[in-house]
Amino acid sequence: MSNCVFNNINNECLRPIVDKIKIGNNVFIGAKSIIMYGVNIGSNVIIGAGSIVTKDIEDNSVVAGVPAKVIGNFNDQFIKCKKFNNDFKKYDTGNQIEDERKYFYGKKRN
Repeated sequence: MSNCVFNNINNECLRPIVDKIKIGNNVFIGAKSIIMYGVNIGSNVIIGAGSIVTKDIEDNSVVAGVPAKVIGNFNDQFIKCKKFNNDFKKYDTGNQIEDERKYFYGKKRN
């Protein structure tokens, strides 16, 4: 009975299934995500927070959900973020709270 994790009704030893997880370059894994054993994650991948990855993920993918499904393309997301950062620079005065108010609401709010 050594190295048993659980015993079933018939007192048979049940061991966990263990396999390698391969993660490519430039991968962002969101908070509280779970990656199951034996999954290969390609390069340039974003995994949304709280996702459960049960299958391989191809390069340049954005995935989220339970189970994780492809919801977008990494390059499209990169372009959106770059555009947002460039747009936001117009409002940069050094005061982050005021900058965000101007960007999102268009005017100073009290």
